[in-house]
Amino acid sequence: MIYINKTNLVEVYFLGIDVYTILEIKDIVTPIFKEYNIKQAYLVGDYARGTALYYSSIDFFIEQADFSFLMPVSSIHFQLEYALKRKVQIYTKSNFDKHRTKNNPNETLLIFDVSAPDC
Repeated sequence: MIYINKTNLVEVYFLGIDVYTILEIKDIVTPIFKEYNIKQAYLVGDYARGTALYYSSIDFFIEQADFSFLMPVSSIHFQLEYALKRKVQIYTKSNFDKHRTKNNPNETLLIFDVSAPDC
């Protein structure tokens, strides 16, 4: 479904896809995170809480060793949305604390760690 928001930006929503499992997300995103030298990535939001529905976005908090910021974040964002067929939100260190909820300050689930061979 295509939606034009109040600022006339086109947003694409991929509805009708079942809720992914954590392992499915991990399998899909691992090659993308490796390509962009992501150090660690966490699921946050609905998927981290276990309350995701078919229309839930998939939210990530990512840490990268070397970030030349603007181009990689937008590229990662595009690739993740394309691969997951879902709206994706990416948080980095600079903006993550602003978006944490007071009720769930530690709602993060490690999904990728470059130093862990099984993660």
